[in-house]
Amino acid sequence: MRKNSIHGIDVLGLALAAFGAMLGTSQAARGQGPSASLAGVVVDSQSGSPVDGAQVTAWSASEGRLIQRSAVSLKGGTFKIENLEPGRYELAVEHREYPIPGSTSAPHRRRRVVSVPEGGDIKGITVPISKGGTLSGRVLDEERRPVEGMRVRVLTSLPGRGAKRLIAAGFSGETDPAGRFRFVNLAEDDYYILITPPVSGKRAGYLPSYYPGVDDAGQALPVSLESGRDFAVPDFVLVPAVSAMIAGAVQGEALTDAEPVAVTMYRTDRNPGELAYRGTTMAAKNGSFHFKGVFPGRYRVVAISERPGSTLLTAAAEVLVKNDSIEGLTLTLAPAGDIAGRVILKGTDAEPSEFWQEVQISCVGYDSVWPLNRSFTANLDRTGAFRIRSVPAANYLLYPSKLPPGAYVDSVKQGGSDVEDGRISVWEADTSVEILLTVGAGRIAGVVRARVGDPVPHASVLIEDGRDRRTAIVTDQNGSFDLKNLPPARYRIWAFETGVKPEAESRQKPLEVDLKASTSQTVDVRLR
Repeated sequence: MRKNSIHGIDVLGLALAAFGAMLGTSQAARGQGPSASLAGVVVDSQSGSPVDGAQVTAWSASEGRLIQRSAVSLKGGTFKIENLEPGRYELAVEHREYPIPGSTSAPHRRRRVVSVPEGGDIKGITVPISKGGTLSGRVLDEERRPVEGMRVRVLTSLPGRGAKRLIAAGFSGETDPAGRFRFVNLAEDDYYILITPPVSGKRAGYLPSYYPGVDDAGQALPVSLESGRDFAVPDFVLVPAVSAMIAGAVQGEALTDAEPVAVTMYRTDRNPGELAYRGTTMAAKNGSFHFKGVFPGRYRVVAISERPGSTLLTAAAEVLVKNDSIEGLTLTLAPAGDIAGRVILKGTDAEPSEFWQEVQISCVGYDSVWPLNRSFTANLDRTGAFRIRSVPAANYLLYPSKLPPGAYVDSVKQGGSDVEDGRISVWEADTSVEILLTVGAGRIAGVVRARVGDPVPHASVLIEDGRDRRTAIVTDQNGSFDLKNLPPARYRIWAFETGVKPEAESRQKPLEVDLKASTSQTVDVRLR
């Protein structure tokens, strides 16, 4: 089986390293070298055995300064980090034989917080490091025979409300002649597995399959992988299906130019960004295009032509695929439509035009299909009106920023009807929207504390209102957070250590806060 693991780069670590180096130079120039140190041992979290060759980093961000110091563990796993100033430090550890923290394949890392007293040396610190786990399984046909060449992808979920949104976790491959797949060195996490057939000209094939054997991402279940463990996924038994083809041609003046025309297809009767039912191709010079291996369902086909300095041209069509292929589909390029709207401000006697020059409207595509996953911005005129020009047919999240003092988003309407969380669908030539802002927002500020009462820097705070709308924020170096422009509601608040996924709130009891209009509340949130 061929496999490809993608390891990301710890950008924050690189940035901190650069700043730390500059700060170290500055301190040396002033002749004020700190004398504190941290010493301890790196151990394997499963076996408890010492680990040599690990890089242990202590970093701190306070008073506008970033400090980072590192050391490599020696034989016996021992390390010592010297030249530290007094303060609170986070310890992070990396090793070539363990999943890379911060990468797409290991997106979550727990850090230990240590307080260094002035002129003091801290000894006996134990820093655990976890080996990656293994995911393996087998893909069988309807007669339980192994199937070679099926594409296998490991996915992870994005936290948040609404439909499950899955993204690539950095591991993919194909089944071998025995129908088997195996991925190694995955970090501890919850993963989803997607099996898709190779695209071919044959109509007979198999439906895409998510674990535990469903063809809808909304019904997929996660596989919980523990550090250093091997997880054998139960056999995937594929479901036979007949696929079709969507074929047609793009028409318009853009075809005479050198710029290619992108044609995107995605399923509209499933979750937005459904990985198993989407694709993008480039139209031929004569405008022809086709998508093979299309399974029954409702799809949107969108063509886009972008030329520097020219108007964006687009065309779209909805198609229902049953058992037969759809051919002869015509997409005629025309200038993309606009989103025209108005912002209304209620709950204040102030003249709204005083605030309009600050408010900005953003529009972000959430279909997760290139080239539709784009964003747009617009400013308001003195009447509160705005226009976002040349927006292709797709689904978008519309929201305002830089709100007037004390205002919150009360509602978003498209064509006179309320839309959930500002999610609008652009289809016709022009789209009309209305955003209602109401003055009377509240504020929740506080500190996240560990069980012993110490503030926890860089902890994740998740807040949810009575309509299941969620907001996330990270505490500063003092463990503090400040959430403003909140609608009056009863909120539930969770706090997590760095590296804990927000789904963990299902296993925690939240702090509940009843926030009234135009009020502020200060809370302490404990890590569970």
